[in-house]
Amino acid sequence: MLVVSIQYLVSENDVELLNETVTTPLERVLQKLERVEAINTTTSHGSVEAEVH
Repeated sequence: MLVVSIQYLVSENDVELLNETVTTPLERVLQKLERVEAINTTTSHGSVEAEVH
């Protein structure tokens, strides 16, 4: 199984804002890709990380 890791480092520290503006839109786009079995995301102060399986 191939796993792709994505990490965004940003200056924004508001986790709710990051979820709204980065994490959720990223998840929506990734879910549309063929052969994506799972997406795991973590949002914290200043970063968004995603693993696509």
